[in-house]
Amino acid sequence: MKVYVLIEQVYPANETIYNNVLGVYTNPWRAETEKQKEIENNIKNFDFVRDKENTNNIFAIERIFQGFQENWDNYIEYQIVEKEVV
Repeated sequence: MKVYVLIEQVYPANETIYNNVLGVYTNPWRAETEKQKEIENNIKNFDFVRDKENTNNIFAIERIFQGFQENWDNYIEYQIVEKEVV
């Protein structure tokens, strides 16, 4: 059975990088919907902006920056990883 793991990798300014597993889904579109909700929440409430170079590929890494484009001191990456479980 395939599952889709939604991962958030946070690169905070002056702190240690950390990862969060936000959810595991049996449907890739559900994982994508949840990813978009998380991104929109960060944009709306925490002054993040979408990376202008993001693609529309569901399995591509999607990046948001705090405050301005290419703020490499404070950003978050989201990725959906397909895994096979037994």
